[in-house]
Amino acid sequence: MKTILAPTDFSKAATNAINYAVELAKIARAKLILFHVYSIPAVPVEAAVVVNIQDVETAVMEELKKTEQNILAHTDVDISIECAVASGLTADEINRFALEHKVDLVVMGMHGEGFLAEQIFGSTSTDLIRKGQSPVLVIGKDIRFSNPTKIALASDYFKSEKTQDFALLKEMASLFKSHIFILNVLQDPSLLPSVDNAVAGIQLNHALSETDHSFHYIAHEDVVAGINQFIEANNIDLLFMIPREHSFLHRLLNQTHTRRMAFHALVPLLAIHE
Repeated sequence: MKTILAPTDFSKAATNAINYAVELAKIARAKLILFHVYSIPAVPVEAAVVVNIQDVETAVMEELKKTEQNILAHTDVDISIECAVASGLTADEINRFALEHKVDLVVMGMHGEGFLAEQIFGSTSTDLIRKGQSPVLVIGKDIRFSNPTKIALASDYFKSEKTQDFALLKEMASLFKSHIFILNVLQDPSLLPSVDNAVAGIQLNHALSETDHSFHYIAHEDVVAGINQFIEANNIDLLFMIPREHSFLHRLLNQTHTRRMAFHALVPLLAIHE
């Protein structure tokens, strides 16, 4: 983990996520990039309004530099920080910047009462989880940094996991000496695991063979509630998911607002794409 991108809209939630990213960067000795995306407001043609793009970028960069100086003033560890500004659609620009600069992890804050609460569907964070190509670590507004020594990997064994899917997970487990709890929530405990499930489990065990890990199964008709229950019972520090197509997380991210299935902001959520 060499480069961490911390997008900010200068809100409290974003500032909290930056604080988390700073701690990660210090421990991993990674470069931290503070990033803001602005948009030029549309105004009627007849309105006598002139928007100077350079003035906007200068003002934003000044705010980012203030954030940088505040970080450096309150840390006793050398940390490399850069600031960057872009204009456009927030999720698209974050994704573009992350790919162009080979960012290893995007750390973002989440507004609202829960990670996937009804009111934040369609937010930048969930857009990145759904469509982005870089790992995204979502930090709830009340979460403070703690070493993720207990990581839950939620897996529904939809298809065989690939070793490369877990590169960052294994790196974090090594960095923090974490134990990985591989969790499968069974909505219908009466159904026996299929052959495909068994094969996927074996391959998953092999992919994480270099880590300290264990397998866990719980029965719950609501997958999200089951994950939250497991997180609380086992004092989990971080939740890891791969929102692959047709998985329960993918389905959850694409639900309508009428169904209130939400991750409460108990722990950070790390989503990695295939």
